[in-house]
Amino acid sequence: MVRTVNRSGGEWAKRPTGTVGLTSVSCAGASCAVVGDAAAWYGSTSTGFAWGQVNQVSKLDVVTCLSGAGSGTCLGGGMSDIGRSTTSGDLWTTPLSVTSLSAAGVSCAGFPTCFVISKDKTLVSMDGGVTWHFRQAAGSITAGPEKGTCFDAMKCVAVSGGNVYTTFDGAQTGWAVGGIATGPGEMVGGLSCPTSTTCVMATKSWIWRGDMTITDGVVNWSWVAGDADPSDPLTGIGCSSASSCTAVGQKGQVWVSTDATLLHWTLKKIGPATDPAPLLGVACPANGVCVAVGFRGYVATTTNNWASWSVGQIGAVRAGANPPDIKGVGCQSATRCLLVGDTAYVGSR
Repeated sequence: MVRTVNRSGGEWAKRPTGTVGLTSVSCAGASCAVVGDAAAWYGSTSTGFAWGQVNQVSKLDVVTCLSGAGSGTCLGGGMSDIGRSTTSGDLWTTPLSVTSLSAAGVSCAGFPTCFVISKDKTLVSMDGGVTWHFRQAAGSITAGPEKGTCFDAMKCVAVSGGNVYTTFDGAQTGWAVGGIATGPGEMVGGLSCPTSTTCVMATKSWIWRGDMTITDGVVNWSWVAGDADPSDPLTGIGCSSASSCTAVGQKGQVWVSTDATLLHWTLKKIGPATDPAPLLGVACPANGVCVAVGFRGYVATTTNNWASWSVGQIGAVRAGANPPDIKGVGCQSATRCLLVGDTAYVGSR
C-alpha cells in the first residue's frame, strides 16, 4: 500500500514494506488496518506511518503444536517459509523465508529449541522459533531426508527411501547415516517415533518399525517390515503411544496397529465410497484419538482407534475456488488440532 508522508501532498512511501499483495485498508482516527493475500493483516496506530504485522499465514506442509512447555506455540514449514504462531494457531507470522526449503519435518521436542529438517538443510531456533540459524544438513537435494523429527534439543532422526540419518548434538557436527533395506524406488510417506529408540516409517508399499541401539558410541538401526500390504502408497503415520499407531494413504486407506510390536496392522477403508478421501497426514494426540487430513479438504477423525470414524470436507474458502488441499496436521491436545496447507485451519471438539 502507499500513503502520503507529506500531508500537503506530493510525497509517497511504501508502508508496510514486503511482497504480499494488500487489497483493503480502513482507518478510525489514527488506528488503521490493512489486509491482503495469505491472510495478511497489518495494524498501525500512527495513521499509517508505522505498521506491525498481526497475521500472515504461509503455505505450510508440516506443523507441530506444543502442549506443556511452550503451550500455545505452533511452528510449520513449507516449500520456502517457516511459520510461527504463539496463539495456538489463530494468528501467524513468517520469521524466515528460505529458497527451496521444502521442509520434511518440524519439531520442538526440546522447546525452546526447535528444528526444521529438509533434504539439504537443517535449521535450528533456540528461542521458540523467533530467530533461526543453519546447522549441518543431513543430506543433499538428490539424497537427503524425506521425513524427520526430534526427540529433544539434541537428538533427531530423519529417513529417506534407503537411509536413516541420526544426530546426537543437534546437527552441530553432522549426522550419522545408515541404511534401510527398502525396495528400489521406495518413497517415504511418514515417520513417527513413539519412544526415543523406536520409530515407525510409512512408505509406498510397507510400514517399517525401526529400533535404535548404540554400541561403543556408534548408532545402529534395525528395521523390520510389518504385515501391512497397502494397494496404494502410504503418505503419513502418527502414534499416540508405543503400541498405538495409524498410517494413512491414498484412496481412503487407514492402517491401524494396537500391537506392542507395531508389526501387525489392520486396514480400514474410510469413505465416502464414491470419492475415498485421499489422505496425506495424520496426528494422534491421545490414546485412540486421531485426525487425518488430505486432498480436497478431507478430514477424518476417530476417538476409538478407528473402530468408528467420521469424515468431513472443508469447503472452498472463497467463491470460485476449489476445496483446499490439507498437507499436514498437528494437535495441541485431544480436542484442538491445527491443519495446514495453502492456509491454516484450527479445529476443536
